[in-house]
Amino acid sequence: MNNFYFKKNKILYLLFGLIFTSTIENTFAEEIFNPAFLTDGHSSDIIISDLSKFNQKKYQPPGVYRVEILVNNEKVDTEDVVFIENYDEQGNTFLLPCLDAEKIKSFGIIVVETETDSNAMCMDFLSRIPGSTSDFIFDKQKLKLTFPQVSIRNNVRGYISPERWDNGINAFYTSYTVSLYNNSYLDSKSVFLNFNNGFNIGSWQFRNNSFYNYNESNDLSSSRFNSINTYVKRNIIPLKSKILIGESNTSNEIFDSLRFLGLNLSSAEEMYPDSQQGYAPTIRGVAQSNANVVIKQNNSIIYQISVPPGPFLIEDLNPTSVSGDLTVEINEANGTIQSFVVPYSTLPILQRDGRLKYDAVIGKYKTNSANSLTPRFLQGTLIYGLPHGISVYGGMQFSKDYSNVLLGLGRNLGKLGAVSFDVSHANSEFENGVSKSGQSVRFLYAKSLVRTGTTFRLLGYRYSTEGFFTFNEVLNQLDRVDTLPLTPGYFSKDLSRKGQFEANISHSFGKYGSLFLSGTQQSYWKTGLKNSWLQAGHSVSYRGVNLSLSLSHFSYKTYGTEDTILSFGASLPLDNLARKNNKARLLENAYVTASTTHSSETGDDYRVALSGTLLENRNLRYSLSQSQLTDHSNAGSLALDYKGRFGDIGGTYSYNKNSNQIGLNGNGSILAHRNGVTFGQYMNETSILVEAKGAAGVSIENYPGIKTNSFGHAVIPYASAYRENRVSLNPNSFDNNVEIERNVNTVIPANGAIVRTVFKADIGIRALITLSKDNKHVPYLSTVTELDSSIAGIVGIDGGAFLTGLPRKGTLEVTWGSGAEAKCIAEYDTTEMNVSVQPVIQLDVNCE
Repeated sequence: MNNFYFKKNKILYLLFGLIFTSTIENTFAEEIFNPAFLTDGHSSDIIISDLSKFNQKKYQPPGVYRVEILVNNEKVDTEDVVFIENYDEQGNTFLLPCLDAEKIKSFGIIVVETETDSNAMCMDFLSRIPGSTSDFIFDKQKLKLTFPQVSIRNNVRGYISPERWDNGINAFYTSYTVSLYNNSYLDSKSVFLNFNNGFNIGSWQFRNNSFYNYNESNDLSSSRFNSINTYVKRNIIPLKSKILIGESNTSNEIFDSLRFLGLNLSSAEEMYPDSQQGYAPTIRGVAQSNANVVIKQNNSIIYQISVPPGPFLIEDLNPTSVSGDLTVEINEANGTIQSFVVPYSTLPILQRDGRLKYDAVIGKYKTNSANSLTPRFLQGTLIYGLPHGISVYGGMQFSKDYSNVLLGLGRNLGKLGAVSFDVSHANSEFENGVSKSGQSVRFLYAKSLVRTGTTFRLLGYRYSTEGFFTFNEVLNQLDRVDTLPLTPGYFSKDLSRKGQFEANISHSFGKYGSLFLSGTQQSYWKTGLKNSWLQAGHSVSYRGVNLSLSLSHFSYKTYGTEDTILSFGASLPLDNLARKNNKARLLENAYVTASTTHSSETGDDYRVALSGTLLENRNLRYSLSQSQLTDHSNAGSLALDYKGRFGDIGGTYSYNKNSNQIGLNGNGSILAHRNGVTFGQYMNETSILVEAKGAAGVSIENYPGIKTNSFGHAVIPYASAYRENRVSLNPNSFDNNVEIERNVNTVIPANGAIVRTVFKADIGIRALITLSKDNKHVPYLSTVTELDSSIAGIVGIDGGAFLTGLPRKGTLEVTWGSGAEAKCIAEYDTTEMNVSVQPVIQLDVNCE
């Protein structure tokens, strides 16, 4: 019976199911927004605009939104974008970004402009560039734009369109370093002042580097002021080049670097993305005391730093200066000087297919030495990339008494590595009429064995005939070979180079650490003299403890110096102890290091040290050490360095059995611009001026010690040229009366530019104001506007409106409809309230 009943009514059941399903689908197909929910049940006067558009899924009203822009999933910018309403093929509205043709081209997109496009504020790129799309993700404030590959001008990873490079503002700056040193043993005092000055106007950049040095010892004193270099330059963006007029150094890719006064036109490799781009030498050594390390090239000081006792590492040499042989002098506290030479050659010269790299100089050789010649010369180099991983290169040097022509070939051998081979021929005329002529052959090799962890950074051999001399050797000649040992940096026409071998090899053992080996050997014609330098080391980290062992040997027969140094070091972080004991906060970011050094010339030294950082922003560095020297006497040192808003200031104190040494140092910068003068930390050539008018004391994230001054200005002392630089204000440092609409900006400075980035700060109180009219709360969703400042907000439930940036005293206009009857005025006054201790002021105000 039941089965019969079911079969009889099966059609009825199916029909009922279809009707029920259809009803559900129609019910949930649309989400209807009921405007009645916006009323408070009392105020019938509330004017509610047409909200039917909100019935559409993902609808948002047009306007200005701050969004992160992504082009083909690569972030390109963060900025305010105007969005307008547009309609898709189904008639639904969506927000379309209002972008003109220039903005789209700045994303690296090919745009064939018409007359309409050039005058239009909003280009219809969706129809003009077939295959392009726009997706505004409102909840994440991201604008995702996609363009077909054929429309992309340059699809290299990391590419940033030149249209986005910023030449910066007109400004003058000086970065200064001050160093004071006193040694009681030598009864000596010294003062060193260094100034890096710059002036930018438009695309032109003026630079000067000068120093003043004063020395006093045993009642004898001397002083000297010297301008190291002065020049003016500018970037030639369409050619990816730069031009320089004045004093500078030539490049070192093909020939040894020369200091010159003249004109230089060269390629600007830094304009290319990272994926299309170098090598700089690392200087290692060991100081026996609180020493002053000086690095010279061509007898000119290019680097100077004070180091504590023990091993030191220098990795930040200016890449425009490191070329050719570097002379390293370690000036010890007792007056002794260790000196050695670090040879330097570049990696194999390879360029991408079709890439031309050039460098041309015409000028006069510059030197600080009275024994050197200063002739006029012409130098040019070219490197060009061919298909199949081949690069050809060449160069020439011409002067009155010297000429050199070089031709070379480089090749990427794939799994076998990369090599380069070049031949040069030089003719030299010396002062006494002696002529020399010879050739030099150079072979360089580089290879990284990823599977084994071995890297041949540079393997090279150079063979020169007896009559071959470089331009540097001719210009810095000594007349006689019997003046041996030579002074570092000088040469002799009777001591010509024969063969030179160089090697830099490293190997990684994974968790067992890494090993490095580097060295060079130089032989000379007609003598058994050889200069050699060898260094090997191993480092490993085990349970937070870093261990290192190194051995170095140098023997410079031409300079009469030789030594073998063996050193061992261990470093232990104390963070673990700090985490286990909350009272041991001083141990955070602190390290204990111990080291021992054996020198065949000076004996054994032992040293233990404690170092770390203090204060909330970790901008106070300290180091405390104690040593036992070769003669079993004790020595110690204390160093402090504070990185503040206006620069760094620090001091060192050291002692040994014979004397005490005291050093004071500081650095900073002064930047003059159209809005005033701003003091800051030591500025590099490329920097950023932060402007947040009225917002004082706001710190910059990731830049310890940097805060805005009383005018809302701050200087970020260094920036990456032609790269995105993220500038972020720390919201935790905002005062209660400061409201910043957005706290993150992105800038892309050109090389040498001082770029201004502006943050809009609303200065005023934050208030929660409850508004009443006729003893009733004003209507829900009423608009509240402060008449003088135009600060506006919306009334919430129970008449409350939250407003930021309000003046201490003002007039509020409340509007909930059209007509005079839907408006009222309210006065407020907080001048007698202590607003500095209250994040949000609460007020009850009557509206008339």
